[in-house]
Amino acid sequence: MVEFLQFFSSLAWPVTVVVLAMIFRSDLSAAMQRVRKAGIAGVELAEQQTVVAAVSQFEKSGELKQLPIGFRRTPPIADLEMELHNSISVFVKEDRIDILISELAFTRMTRHFEAAWGIIFESQIRALQVAVSTEGKVDEINIRSLYESSDYPVEFSFEDWVKFPVGQLFATRGGQTFEITDLGREFLNWLPTKGALRRPA
Repeated sequence: MVEFLQFFSSLAWPVTVVVLAMIFRSDLSAAMQRVRKAGIAGVELAEQQTVVAAVSQFEKSGELKQLPIGFRRTPPIADLEMELHNSISVFVKEDRIDILISELAFTRMTRHFEAAWGIIFESQIRALQVAVSTEGKVDEINIRSLYESSDYPVEFSFEDWVKFPVGQLFATRGGQTFEITDLGREFLNWLPTKGALRRPA
């Protein structure tokens, strides 16, 4: 009897391992696929990388998802959204969000340029161009003549005149130096889309 109990006891641990392996076989199978190498020192697993491909409601049903409260959708906007969904579908899913964010950034930047274009004076644009022609920065004394020869309202000072491109993030000031920014350069590159300069001097 003692021998039988000893024999049964010796089987308990292997049987437990087999039962646990059967219960967790799917998890063990996934883990085994990540094994790079195994040896006396242990087991080395590959870093797990999980990519979840999100499927939008439009892709599943062809209908737009209802927007959260606070977001406005008119019929023309809905038409544009559907057009964007169809346009973006040609790209792999992993790239779609980055592409949409890039397009949104470009749209916001263009809206900023349109707003600035509506009120900037040509002399202020010339100041940005002068900065570009002098490797990005220029002494303010060299652009003061643009202010003095412009039709900028006389009740506003040179400080007021130079603050506008700075406030629009088109330029920075340091001491007596006026320096164009990357956004300012982008603004100058965008200007030809508006045709010839038609701003007051």
